[in-house]
Amino acid sequence: MNPETKQCRKCSQGFDIETDDFEFYKKMGVPAPIECPDCRFQRRLSFMNIRSLYRRTCDLCEKSTLSIFHPDQDLTVYCQQCYWSDNWDPSEYFSEYDPNVPFLKQLDDLQNRTPHSAMESLYSSMVNSEYCNYTAYMKNSYLCYFADYGENILYSYVLAHVKDSMDCARFKECELCYELVGGYKCYQVYYSLECAECRDVWFSKDCVGCSDCIGCVNLRKKQYCIFNEQYTKEEYEQKKKDLNLESYDSLMDLKEKAKDFWQGHPVKYMYTNSLSVNVSGDYVYDSKNAKQCYLAGNVEDSKYVQMITVPTVKDCYDYTAWGANASLAYECTTTGDNSQNTICCNECWPNVNDVEYCVYTHSSHNCFGCVNVRNKEYSILNKSYSKEAYFALKDKIIQDMDAHPYKDAQGDEWKYGFGLPPDLSQFAYNETDAGLYFPLKKEEILEHGFRWYDKKTPEFKVTKQGGDLPDTIAEVDDSIFNEIIACEKTGRAYRIVNDELGMLRRFGLPLPRKHPDVRLEERYEYTHKPKFYRRVTEDGKEVLTTYAPDDPQKIYSEEGYNKLVN
Repeated sequence: MNPETKQCRKCSQGFDIETDDFEFYKKMGVPAPIECPDCRFQRRLSFMNIRSLYRRTCDLCEKSTLSIFHPDQDLTVYCQQCYWSDNWDPSEYFSEYDPNVPFLKQLDDLQNRTPHSAMESLYSSMVNSEYCNYTAYMKNSYLCYFADYGENILYSYVLAHVKDSMDCARFKECELCYELVGGYKCYQVYYSLECAECRDVWFSKDCVGCSDCIGCVNLRKKQYCIFNEQYTKEEYEQKKKDLNLESYDSLMDLKEKAKDFWQGHPVKYMYTNSLSVNVSGDYVYDSKNAKQCYLAGNVEDSKYVQMITVPTVKDCYDYTAWGANASLAYECTTTGDNSQNTICCNECWPNVNDVEYCVYTHSSHNCFGCVNVRNKEYSILNKSYSKEAYFALKDKIIQDMDAHPYKDAQGDEWKYGFGLPPDLSQFAYNETDAGLYFPLKKEEILEHGFRWYDKKTPEFKVTKQGGDLPDTIAEVDDSIFNEIIACEKTGRAYRIVNDELGMLRRFGLPLPRKHPDVRLEERYEYTHKPKFYRRVTEDGKEVLTTYAPDDPQKIYSEEGYNKLVN
């Protein structure tokens, strides 16, 4: 088919559908989308509650557990140990298909009846990491989110294959790092941004292969530099000592100086690497033929793919989160770990294939509209059928979805292949990562057809103000565990835990003075928003970039940037 320009039914902006897009939709047996890529991504994110955690009681063992479902939510919720046990039978929850009721309404009713897991993790792979969410293969870690293959990690977000690090985001194959955002193969890198293969680096940005550097930007394979000025080893070590990097006040002062120094230096139009071929978007690494992707690594022959932390992803469109050998996914969120041919699914893993409109479905194949089941085959709305009966009923349901589509609270119709409507998300918008990547006010959230939840902040009797914490870690003893500290920015109460103090002592760094959630949100401020613009670079190349037209940064093409920094 010839390329088309359509108008998004949600935001009314125009978006293009190319010839190869139509070929993918034909291969998957789905219609072309009627919403723009931004609105589709925003909607999928509204199904992902990664960081809003609550205390509630397990409805099976009746013990207190940490949960992504708030205690006011009228759902059956099991702690992870109970959910993955044999103490209940998912097969008991099933529905007969009713052709007189829109299929998606029946799917919603089913997911409101079935028991849910309190947290999202590959439970059998987690070791002493019960306070982590959207995670797998984590050990001795605490309050980490969207993380795989980590050990001794605290307060970090979007990571894979990391050890002994804290308060970092978007980093991979790193060790002994603190306040690093966007790191790859880094060791002992602190308060830095978008650095790769660096060692003993502080307050630096866009540096590659550097060591023993402070406050630098755009350096390649340099050593003993401070604010891009070269020193001898002896001079560097004396100046580093003079900077007093153990002091909180000195560190904060140096942080501001580094940010000021970074300004005005050239930037590349997108973050990618030399192993990527024919890619567009931002933060796209080790990928090939990956178009308009975001926070994605090891992606091939795909488009509109985001938040891929574990290899690989192939032949996927509108696919958000995870990877781990995922292929032929369309309009899916957090499907992966050897998944194939998944359409309009949420939280389906591991080893799933040929599943459509499924939610929390595990180790299953040939399923349509199933929720919270495992090891199922030829099932619709959790009821098992013969192979022939399954495909006959599936075809009828798809016809019914087109002839009598579900209408959401906004009056929008949802035919087969349009994705999961926001009504079916069990989370409020402000509980999910949609609020992080597409921030909206409460009135705007409700206007767009999403839900809002007034979170209740627990009240604690504060014993110490964040601003009154000691200037250095050497001044801190174990009595700090008894203190309830008020965040110096928001006043929210938080505590210092044992592993946290041990890691800070190991680093020689002072106690944080802000709540962990506030620190995470501040780290995210260094990440470009997933909005793409057409611009012309300083060296005259037309590119797709996350730098807005009114952004004062001087952006360069790959070739132009490399000439300046190498």
